[in-house]
Amino acid sequence: MRLIFVLYLVFTQCLVNAQREIPVIPSERLASIVDHSAFGDITLFNDELFIVFREGIGHSPAHKPHVDGTLRVMKMLPDGSWISVQEIIREGVDLRDPHFSISQKGNLLITCGGSYYFQGRLHQWHTYVTESYDGTSWSIPVPVSGIPGSNWFFRLTWQNGVGYCAANICKMNPESKTVDIQNRRLVVYKTMDGFNYEEVRELFVPNTLAPCEASLHFDKNQEWNILIRSANGREYKGTIAVADQNFQSVEYFPVEKKLQGPNMIELENGFKIIGTRELADERNDNRNATSFYRLNKDLSLTKIFEVPSSGDTSYPGFQVYRDNLYIMYYSGHEEDLTGHKSSIYLSKIPLHRLELLLK
Repeated sequence: MRLIFVLYLVFTQCLVNAQREIPVIPSERLASIVDHSAFGDITLFNDELFIVFREGIGHSPAHKPHVDGTLRVMKMLPDGSWISVQEIIREGVDLRDPHFSISQKGNLLITCGGSYYFQGRLHQWHTYVTESYDGTSWSIPVPVSGIPGSNWFFRLTWQNGVGYCAANICKMNPESKTVDIQNRRLVVYKTMDGFNYEEVRELFVPNTLAPCEASLHFDKNQEWNILIRSANGREYKGTIAVADQNFQSVEYFPVEKKLQGPNMIELENGFKIIGTRELADERNDNRNATSFYRLNKDLSLTKIFEVPSSGDTSYPGFQVYRDNLYIMYYSGHEEDLTGHKSSIYLSKIPLHRLELLLK
């Protein structure tokens, strides 16, 4: 009955959203040096803001002549400008989807996907991790241990000194020797250091054979909210899983969005904001956009704002800093201006204005 009630509220919320005027929060372009800058994150470390993102010549080496992606780390200076502090490279590996976290030791970590392509086909897939003591000098990325390959997890979230992730576990196609990304398992792992992992439990996501990007968030109610994308096709919707703090009990709820590149932040007032890619077929103007939603208590979504975006876009990062919510994302809406497929952008919303949008 709860599922039927949620589906009814989802339908009625769609009607309400269609009648509301959705504000567009301005942004500034931070990085547009290479042809394709994308898939990033933002964090606060030692009272300094850092961002990280992938640099490449296309969405992946499968779509362009083979050039592996690298990671670019930038830091905000006191005057608000940004400088590059390091390019992170792993020879022979395409690095992508980097995300920050702070380990129980207090060091800054970046976890990311590491792929090996040959003749445009994905032959190996593994999660890599790199560590920094100051945010500016980074170790060489190494594969994580304890998760069978081919694997990749989207985000690492720390709670009470333990890091948790939900990893994609894929099989290899025995004939082509490539990664079978259409048949995946989604398994929760935990770590004490960000490098070594042990299994907690498998997540059995309904209505999909390929649960993909999974973003874990521990809320003020002592529950895990897990945003899950399906990689089976454009017709598949996303899922929000709700689990107790030990992952003993898990419930799954479909949402009306596909949750591509999902992220969530819970503010001090208890409001939860989800950012994701809103696809052209989900909109009236026939373009992709990076959009943001209030997650309601019944797990329906209410759209509250979007940022300037189109084309290849989304994968937002959130950070509250000095009474503002900073949002870092990528987009291709200025391709004609920059000559690049996508660039990195930053939006800043005063928390007092955000309070008004959330009500």
